[in-house]
Amino acid sequence: MKSRAVKVAVIGVSILLILMIAGIVYVKTLMNTNTIYDNIFINGVNVSKMTVEQAETLLKDKFKYGELVLKKEDLELTQDLSQVGFSYDVSGSVKKAYGIGRNGSFFGDIFQVIGLKTGKKENIVIETKEGYDKLDKFYEQVSKKVNRPAKNATITIDGQGIVVTDSETGFALDLEKLKTDVQTAIKQTEDKSLIEVTIPVTSTQPKIKTEELKQINGLIASYSSEYIQSNVERSYNVALAASKVNNQLIMPGEEVSFLNTLGNVSQKNGFKISKIIVNNEFQDGVGGGVCQVSSTLYNALLMSGMGITSRTNHTFPIVYIPTGRDATVANDGPDLKYKNNYDFPIFIKNYAYNGHMVSEVYGNVEKAKRYEIYSEITSSTPPNVIYTNDNTIEKGKEVVEDKGHIGYTAVTYRIINGQKLVVSRDTYAMTPKKVKVGTKEVTDDKKDQDPNAVKTNQPVSPSTETSDSNVVF
Repeated sequence: MKSRAVKVAVIGVSILLILMIAGIVYVKTLMNTNTIYDNIFINGVNVSKMTVEQAETLLKDKFKYGELVLKKEDLELTQDLSQVGFSYDVSGSVKKAYGIGRNGSFFGDIFQVIGLKTGKKENIVIETKEGYDKLDKFYEQVSKKVNRPAKNATITIDGQGIVVTDSETGFALDLEKLKTDVQTAIKQTEDKSLIEVTIPVTSTQPKIKTEELKQINGLIASYSSEYIQSNVERSYNVALAASKVNNQLIMPGEEVSFLNTLGNVSQKNGFKISKIIVNNEFQDGVGGGVCQVSSTLYNALLMSGMGITSRTNHTFPIVYIPTGRDATVANDGPDLKYKNNYDFPIFIKNYAYNGHMVSEVYGNVEKAKRYEIYSEITSSTPPNVIYTNDNTIEKGKEVVEDKGHIGYTAVTYRIINGQKLVVSRDTYAMTPKKVKVGTKEVTDDKKDQDPNAVKTNQPVSPSTETSDSNVVF
């Protein structure tokens, strides 16, 4: 009885061993192949029973980086991502897939293959290489194509009329948003052979818009003064200064400095030597004539209703502008400053023509105020006389060295609708008349009359004493 049981046990173990050996032989037979085992996937693609070469061919065609296309309206820019470091590691992924069940552990490999045979699935995610940093050059190209600075409207006023050139909105690439959008699109787009992204831009508005300049529709004030064309250097300076402060566009609320607009008055900047006032005297200096431009402009500004924020009169009256209505300037000051108090732009033209310095102020003729300008002398002080002995002049004769200037006080008004508004109260200093008195003793036969001398017993007419007709500035 016992012997029979042993026999049965031996037979059973033998059968089990035979089955195990047969199973192992069967599995090893299955494993003895050059293809990827069953139920193995790469990025969801079934690569079972494929050779390494077959799997690579399939996956390289299916998983690849193609074109990144950036679009904005009619603009389209393309970059091949495979050329800038973007790629799928297909070979590495296929190698991993092929290695499943081939790890070198006898029983481990057997159990892994049996698992795959009985329905267990393995999916390998392909690793990618992304060259985002290498897209910077492409982004630079995009910026050059997209970026456009805002363009201000411009105005031209000449004999043909008033012409306004339209303003344009500017565009700028939003680079940080573009980078974020591209990364998001690359990660979220399943088929990476074509990735499309809309180019993000920000708009910038021009500072000066068409509709603003179109408010300028005509001349609201003009003023002119005369200069002597035969004084070539001074005439040149007047014309040069006028050209430097010509075509001024002044927006509402904007203040302008005449000197800042003009630039430094120097020979380097083209100005010539002519008569200028230095210490209450006329001397040769650079830029004589510039003050005629500032003074002429000052009068046009007063007539147009523009605000005057800084202005200084000369030390004594000048011949080309009524007393009380001049505006002197110098490199280190004083300056003429003016402000647009209107709610529309102002355009100023300054030019010299045929012996006339002209300033014109343009704006909105319906909205602008128009003023009359009136100035009056409220007091005058004749020059006193300073006598100086001179032993080079014959006794009994006098030579007028400096005629001097009458001192004045003056008030200037703006007049509108019959109302007088005080603009300024100015003082012009009296400068003394300087006379040299001869003390040289001479014999009777040498007392020839000096054509430049005046006898002491011969009165000098008031017009000769105080006239400024020889003033050039």
